[in-house]
Amino acid sequence: PSASAASFTITRYDALYEVQPNGDVRVTEDLEYDFSGSFNGVFRDVDTRLGTDIPDTPENQVGIDFISVAVVENGVERPLYMTDEGAGEDGLFEFYQGDAYKVYRFKVFESSNNEKKVFRYQYTLTNVVTKFNDIATLNWKMIDANWQVPLENVKITIKIPPGAEQSDLRIFTHGDLTGFNEILDAQTFNVQIELVTPGTTVENLVIFPL
Repeated sequence: PSASAASFTITRYDALYEVQPNGDVRVTEDLEYDFSGSFNGVFRDVDTRLGTDIPDTPENQVGIDFISVAVVENGVERPLYMTDEGAGEDGLFEFYQGDAYKVYRFKVFESSNNEKKVFRYQYTLTNVVTKFNDIATLNWKMIDANWQVPLENVKITIKIPPGAEQSDLRIFTHGDLTGFNEILDAQTFNVQIELVTPGTTVENLVIFPL
């Protein structure tokens, strides 16, 4: 929701994907918005659709759970509260299936006026890790093609449970190729991209023991 003649940019996108021992993935996204003008709030869409090379079968359906939103001010979270049907009051958010199949929408009510503000979105993706006999894979479009504005200073961190050797880990990044990826240690993958333009995807495939 926004007032006319107002605009915003996203000057930082910092995401953490934490793989749980059961294969769920806990996602924390910090988005820094730079608002020019007056806004009643923001939207954030999460696309849980599978890649084109994965069969769209019931056992492959990715779920989304444990939803929360907060504003981060000086490193401290100020939680917002979920409502089924908001009246546009500050401090509330709605979460529902959007216009497209398997695309879910945060509708956040938080007044902002000519300022920078960090929103923290958290959710858990279920049934997203594929397990084999001795390895597991996480293959996910961590930046999907639905963004309407560029994302600046993109950093994606992927953490897996302890117990692996760093030499066993692999990461492959597809999409925007202007950044880099690296394996920091036996639990941590890092992807950084200076700018992701609207319509561009960033898909990461990580391979690890689980």
